[in-house]
Amino acid sequence: MIARILMASALAMLLWPQSLLSLKQEQLFDYSPTYHLPEPDPSGNFGSPVRPSRPLSLEHFQQPSAYTPERLLNLARQSSSFTPILRLDQPTAPAVERFTNYLLLQESLARWHYHWGTQALPGQRSQTQLHHYFLSSYWFQENLQRFLAQSEYGFPELALVRTLSAIQTSAFFLEVSYPTIFCLFFKESRLDYKAVSASGARGLGQLTGIAIKQIELLREETEEQTRLNAALHHLRQRYADPTWQGVLKELGYQEKLPQNLSLPPKMVVPTRSASLLLPEVQKRLEEEQLPYASNTSQIRRRLNRLRQGRPLSLTYAPIHAHYVAALEESYAGEPGNIFHIETNILLSTLLFRHYLKSEWRYGKSTWKPRPEVQRVLAVAAYNQGQSSARSLFRLLQKEIGKKPEEITLKEFVEHLTPQRVQQALKGSKARARELVDHALNVAECAESSITLPTQDS
Repeated sequence: MIARILMASALAMLLWPQSLLSLKQEQLFDYSPTYHLPEPDPSGNFGSPVRPSRPLSLEHFQQPSAYTPERLLNLARQSSSFTPILRLDQPTAPAVERFTNYLLLQESLARWHYHWGTQALPGQRSQTQLHHYFLSSYWFQENLQRFLAQSEYGFPELALVRTLSAIQTSAFFLEVSYPTIFCLFFKESRLDYKAVSASGARGLGQLTGIAIKQIELLREETEEQTRLNAALHHLRQRYADPTWQGVLKELGYQEKLPQNLSLPPKMVVPTRSASLLLPEVQKRLEEEQLPYASNTSQIRRRLNRLRQGRPLSLTYAPIHAHYVAALEESYAGEPGNIFHIETNILLSTLLFRHYLKSEWRYGKSTWKPRPEVQRVLAVAAYNQGQSSARSLFRLLQKEIGKKPEEITLKEFVEHLTPQRVQQALKGSKARARELVDHALNVAECAESSITLPTQDS
């Protein structure tokens, strides 16, 4: 009997991709009520993939959880031994503590409650290492802590919970390693859903018009849309789950997660959002009778700083608060909008998955780089397009003098210089520098074997 069970489990694991791909729109995974899901590993080793011996049923978890929120949190805390050292000049603010608690416990909570976790590949940072990297970053220490600790900024706390939940879910259902996709979003936007670059890229994944057209083509493929449907279904279920809502309440969150998640066929891309919202922001400032409320040019400059991800001083914190509120009401609260958190994350991950899974061809040859090099190439392609990444790899492969499959991540990184990138791309120095900085920063964040003399922003 045991041999038969093991054989059936092995067969189910082999058929996992086919089972997932057979899903139709809004269809759920198969589930047998007689199958008992395994208990998660209580050792806290959450850096490696955990898969059940057959595809999970999302329908199953519509039933009441076996755990109370208090029990779930206790299990998660027992499994998460890592405690961050928050370097604060003042006692830890409740909002900062809430966020760091959720960051550190989310993976444990998902494994205890849903019996699945996100994937980290050999050579990548473990969950503990990744969290330490994030919490030690200059951006978190100098910016996010200040925004969370001072209510004048009106920072939407729950936006970070939604961001982390959506990244975790997209990594699982789109089968992209969690450290890579987390670091991609962190380096693209610093997890700021309202970020807009000088080139017009918007949102958490910094999507451009060209990227959106590519995503629309990808969504025409049954497999890709099926994965999106499964991820979206899970997020809807998690957000509506009374147990999960109880967990957030236990951590101190008072707001409710959104219940109107969807993925319309077309993304809505508002242009010049900061300028369009300026009158509304100024109106709100005037209602508060702030001294600079009548200075339109000054408010416009501050809004431009916000678009670029640059912080405002405490004096101008109300501009941040009113801009966030106006953006939510006009754009970010609407599913399908490029500023909508879950929409941007799911579709950005879909695009990155495309680059990660693509074959790398040059002429009649098909290259097979090492997986760790492939990940960096996918980041380069996400930043500057696949043809640019292909030209770059061809140049570096010639200079290193090895077959593509023999080039190590260390060798690839050591040869990835702005001069070589500019030569491969035949573009500007600024474009070359952007690609190098982005690719190396994501690699440093995600890959445990890479340590670079780069300054985190």
